Amino acid sequence: MAGCHPSRGRKSSRDGQRLWFAVPVAAMAVLLALSSLPASAYGYGVKEFMKAYRNPKVSRIEVKGDVILSSSLPPLSRNLTILGLGRKRPVIDGRGRYAGIETGSRLTVKNVEFRGFVTRREWGGAAIHSSGTDNVFESCVFRNNRALGKKNQLEDSYGCGGAVSFYDGTWAISKCQFIGNRADSYGGGFYAVSDSNGKITRSTFRNNYSGRRGGAVTVRDSSAAIGGCTFQGNQENGEGGGALSCSKASCVIWGNAFKNNVAKGNGGAIRVFADQDTGSGVFCRGNTFCGNRARNESTSNMYVLVEEDASGVFSFCAPTAPTKTKVDTPKGGVKYGDCRGCPK
Repeated sequence: MAGCHPSRGRKSSRDGQRLWFAVPVAAMAVLLALSSLPASAYGYGVKEFMKAYRNPKVSRIEVKGDVILSSSLPPLSRNLTILGLGRKRPVIDGRGRYAGIETGSRLTVKNVEFRGFVTRREWGGAAIHSSGTDNVFESCVFRNNRALGKKNQLEDSYGCGGAVSFYDGTWAISKCQFIGNRADSYGGGFYAVSDSNGKITRSTFRNNYSGRRGGAVTVRDSSAAIGGCTFQGNQENGEGGGALSCSKASCVIWGNAFKNNVAKGNGGAIRVFADQDTGSGVFCRGNTFCGNRARNESTSNMYVLVEEDASGVFSFCAPTAPTKTKVDTPKGGVKYGDCRGCPK
């Protein structure tokens, strides 16, 4: 019986040698498999954040501390999620000198503050400029960002979207704050152009400024659904739309509060424009106005301009337009009591 144990022991030893060689091989296979998966990284400060931001293998950055930039962010060519962690919302700070994210890919940002970004790039968007699809911004703050126009020139493609701009692409913005942003041209806080499509909900636009149109938001040649938002103390210094300008665009507007917005042009709160090419939308129920002002007092809340032979129609869900609204349209250019397109 004792003689049986040595043979088992030798066999066990050989099996152990095989196992000893198999373990590192298996471990290496696991490591190789893991290396092919999308990576995450932590950004505790500017060095860690920039290292992760530049790494093409990183698809998710968790920001745990303020990031004070020393240069503009390089263009982004991959899908990326940026998530702010902790009780205090992390700040990415452009220091009043540098430009923020520019991307044609999918960008998701949650619980991050973008502060003090400046840009002169075409199509603006000092903090974020995107032409990508399925962008999601949630619970973010955009504060004191600025899009600058060309010196001594007035070009439509510069100085737009003080904080955020979209050229084409799709987007969803919810529970965000746009505070104190400026655009030399259109959209003090936000600008969408060139067939972009998206939704802004449950967000606040306060004390934003534009030099030409849309003190807080400009939607141009694009589609937007805007609901459950607060527009307060925004101002434009040109053609109109102290808070919101929908120009040759399709806008669905519901459940918003417009307070103390000012337009040098027409439409202290809202300006809508449609021509023979594009322009439509619906003004749904639940919007409120208080203390808005415009050059023409009769447009202090809203101005709707639809040109002859316009291809689209703008509708009011209610049987009449709000007070201090001027509707300047040909016959049939505006409908009343038509709620089609409004959320149920």
